[in-house]
Amino acid sequence: MPALRSQKNRPLQIQEPARSKRRGNEDDHEVWLAKKLKGKYPPLTNHSKSAVDAQRGKVYFYGGYRPEDKREIPTSDFRVFDINTMEFVDLTASLSQITPPDADLDVKPEPKRKRLPRLSQPGMALIDVQNRSFIFLFGGHDVDGPAGGPSSALIAIDLSHKQWYYVPFEDNSQQAGPAARIDPILIGVNEKLYVFDGLTGFGENWAYHRSFSVAEFRLGKKSKWVVVDAPYPQNVPAGHFFGKGLAVYEGDMILLLPGRAQEKARIQFRRDNIFYFIPRNKTFLKATIKGALPRDVVWFYVNPLDRSVSSPSGPLPYGTPEAVPSVMLCTWLPYGKNDLSPELWKFTIFPINTFVRLGVAEKLYKLEVNFHRFAMIGSRAFLFGQGDWPEKKAMCNTYTEIPVRELLIKEESRD
Repeated sequence: MPALRSQKNRPLQIQEPARSKRRGNEDDHEVWLAKKLKGKYPPLTNHSKSAVDAQRGKVYFYGGYRPEDKREIPTSDFRVFDINTMEFVDLTASLSQITPPDADLDVKPEPKRKRLPRLSQPGMALIDVQNRSFIFLFGGHDVDGPAGGPSSALIAIDLSHKQWYYVPFEDNSQQAGPAARIDPILIGVNEKLYVFDGLTGFGENWAYHRSFSVAEFRLGKKSKWVVVDAPYPQNVPAGHFFGKGLAVYEGDMILLLPGRAQEKARIQFRRDNIFYFIPRNKTFLKATIKGALPRDVVWFYVNPLDRSVSSPSGPLPYGTPEAVPSVMLCTWLPYGKNDLSPELWKFTIFPINTFVRLGVAEKLYKLEVNFHRFAMIGSRAFLFGQGDWPEKKAMCNTYTEIPVRELLIKEESRD
């Protein structure tokens, strides 16, 4: 059974879930089901990136490498999952590279059918600009680049026209772009992009860029870096690294969650390593955390939790504590002796800052699916994976829809 491997072919010693003979209770039969996806199954890649478009009911996946590839070369795969059809659509070969719309050329060349570059672990974000949806990729290990190393390029993908290009920036010798990096956090808010952390490169000992940058994306003219590699302030501990982020309160705050200190380390959520970034004044606020914390996390996803789900008993005025927005974390935690299972957490954000574990790991383990991906799309939550492993090629062929509303009603009744 394949172990999940890091970029330099060193296994993290993660095994597939064992085949359990136990089944869920009859009461769970209708809601805790593993179902086959429709259409052509995509590969189940490791270290792929995703961006959720909740408004349109879609989630986009980029890159990653196939588990059977011992060289761990990243792909340029670009796919979208649509909850209206319950299938993945492969967009990889349908994209065209174009000259940037703001390039100073009298005659612009025609779009050229070309796949995205093969980047290992870039930052990925989705924003709407002038009623058009764009996905951005920043950084990553560019195996096709001249140096074959970390990148500092920003790529824009125009989803409406299926076109992509390298974003040009204003020429300013006083404000060059951020340093090249791998696996940065990329957050889109309105027409601005925020970059946090990122590895300086792959190697035996990881080193992080402990800084943030801000870009203004300008459709139709050159974009601009307005903040470049500003160091973290003193209230962010020297040994701390951020791994995931999410815009909350309509972009007035950015939630920053912990990352992995070293390649083989697990992620530890602590009461002193969760922060909010305030874009208005570019400050960092440490959260005062309550509740049980995720520990020994192998990897995780974080998505917004729709208000219709986070307050299952009905809508509440914004001034009441119960109406404070929440996010959903899906963490992969050790289960049994050698296995992993996903676990869900509701995190009610500032000023409540409270984690609640939803206790679904056992139910998900009993489904006997090798889950790898999670997405909260509006009010609906999905896990994706492979249900007929082991196979020579890992394919994403199975999903389960998690009854989030029922879980939260049950949790609410306990309180």
